[in-house]
Amino acid sequence: MTEINYAVLLQFSSRGLSINEGIAIDARLVQSASRLIGKEKLEEERSLQNTPEGKRDRKGNALKFSRDVDSDWTVRYGVPHFGMKEHASVDVRHGFILASDMTPASVHDSQHLP
Repeated sequence: MTEINYAVLLQFSSRGLSINEGIAIDARLVQSASRLIGKEKLEEERSLQNTPEGKRDRKGNALKFSRDVDSDWTVRYGVPHFGMKEHASVDVRHGFILASDMTPASVHDSQHLP
């Protein structure tokens, strides 16, 4: 995404368009796709998977589980959230996305100010 944004900004610049003011920076929380699982529970799940019968879904296929190692916890408005945070810089006048980045939810928004 960063490379695409950079290429678009280069095209703007080559046509004499520049964005020198009116940039908004915001972040939104993105819920983790996987469930939170601790080390003990992870080991238990792995041991159940390794048994001859294993854990199966309705069709008899082995169940898969994953642990989201990129996500992290944050608290917003007193509510805990587990996931990622998308930081975006946007031109206020035209709505062009200037930059976008995904980080663990625990990364503070001020870390992405220009």
